[in-house]
Amino acid sequence: MPGMDEGRFVPALYLEQLVAKGCVVRLGLLGCLVLLTAVNWTGLPVFQDRFVFFQGGVFTWFLVLGFSLNIFYLLFWKQISNLYRFFQLQLTSDLLLAGFWIILSGGVSSGFIFLFLLIVFFYGRIFGIRGMFLISLLTVLFLAGLGIWQFQHPQLWGQTGYAPRYLLYNISLQTLALILVCMLALVGRRQERNMASALLKKEQALVMAEELKGHVFDWMDSGLLLVESDGTIATMNRKALEWAGLKRVDEGVGNFLGEVFPEIDSFWRSHPNQEIRRQVLSCRAMGAVFGIKITSVPEVRKTLILFSDITPFVALEERVRTMEKLASIGELAAGLAHEIKNPLAGIKASLQLLSAGDLGEEYTARLHRVIVRDIDRLDVLLKDFLVYAKPSVGDQEAVNPFVVAKEGVAALEAGYPEISVSFEVPGNDPSWTWDRRQLYQVLYNLLLNGFQAARCEIVIRGTQHPQVMEIVDDGPGLDQTISGRVFEPFVTSKKQGTGLGLAIAQRLAAANGYFIELRDREDGPGVAAVLLPLSEEPEADS
Repeated sequence: MPGMDEGRFVPALYLEQLVAKGCVVRLGLLGCLVLLTAVNWTGLPVFQDRFVFFQGGVFTWFLVLGFSLNIFYLLFWKQISNLYRFFQLQLTSDLLLAGFWIILSGGVSSGFIFLFLLIVFFYGRIFGIRGMFLISLLTVLFLAGLGIWQFQHPQLWGQTGYAPRYLLYNISLQTLALILVCMLALVGRRQERNMASALLKKEQALVMAEELKGHVFDWMDSGLLLVESDGTIATMNRKALEWAGLKRVDEGVGNFLGEVFPEIDSFWRSHPNQEIRRQVLSCRAMGAVFGIKITSVPEVRKTLILFSDITPFVALEERVRTMEKLASIGELAAGLAHEIKNPLAGIKASLQLLSAGDLGEEYTARLHRVIVRDIDRLDVLLKDFLVYAKPSVGDQEAVNPFVVAKEGVAALEAGYPEISVSFEVPGNDPSWTWDRRQLYQVLYNLLLNGFQAARCEIVIRGTQHPQVMEIVDDGPGLDQTISGRVFEPFVTSKKQGTGLGLAIAQRLAAANGYFIELRDREDGPGVAAVLLPLSEEPEADS
């Protein structure tokens, strides 16, 4: 069909829509013909020049043929692979039916020649410009031939003769109408082409997206399950099939999750209607550890379960933790040995001098004091180390942290008379669940660091969060060389001290469900020591 190649840009979806539209229009026209013919039988002059063979039988066969073709097109168009061939068949049948009806209803003078205009406009959208012009040419030739036939045999239409001018006028008028229809179709052709091309691209993109989505699910290294509310598996990807030991999707889909992944099913049912961001789940049946994520999909009333095999990562993390423990034990042992070495050296030297036996009484008493001092130093060091190594749980109770902080300030301020301390207590006195003795030890260590670093002022204040306290000094700020290791034992920038104070404070805070954070002040030099809960770490004011 000429013009058909030009029309191949029309998407399949668009052609399918035209099939339905064409059948509806054809059905409506046939219904109108039935109505008009019924009116004509009443005696009203609907047909000016009626064909002499226009009898009831012919009209009946015409309607049977028209309705039968319409029903055939509606029923069997989906079984036809080439829709363009199908539209060629429809075009041929519609031209024959329209031509036959025009002959019956008056020939060139028929009022139904507009059917050709509809055919040209409708099929021109499918077969392109050349196809539209070819249909128009066939229509003009048909009308010219029909006019010659009417001029030679007017009696077939119940007339004694036709004036040539009358026939020529009708043919010219219909030809002009066809030209106008073609021009109208040409005006909207570019826009229709663009719309059809865009529709085709969207259709292709949609198909590609659907195919890609299926491939992406199968390419994933994670298992994917879509589970119904009753536990039935609605969808699963290839990785999930592999871990389940299945070969085909239909072996898993439709079964209950507990039959395919019992451990995942138990975990899912133990967390109903909960969003699980990341949870480690050990599956003994598969000998693997999975990182699992559960997300509800309310739009389809299903649950999306993603799970990945993290067994190698868990083993690696365990090895890293073991190495870190060994490294920390080594550093701890080295630091402890270093702190014990100096007092032992002093004790040893003092004992060696005492063993000489020729020292005076005053000098002997001084050496005894040195020995006792170093032994006390070792005793304090070992007690602090035991507190750090294994802090006791203690007896937790409701405690006002600002009251405990005032006790610590009272114990320290006499040694630092140049430092002023101010409290900014919230409107409602906060209540923390702590072991009071351990809270005092933690605050005492933080306050001691503040007094030692401050120039002239320390501020102890609460924040908008009732479980957060800040101890802010105006000292030089954090020592950047050890800022990341300040809570490690035996790490300190001070000439005096063991470096266990902050380490012990952090351990005791953790035993009570809290965490200590040291940060530089934002409003000037100094350090803010923030004591906050482990469960949530709000951004405290500096």
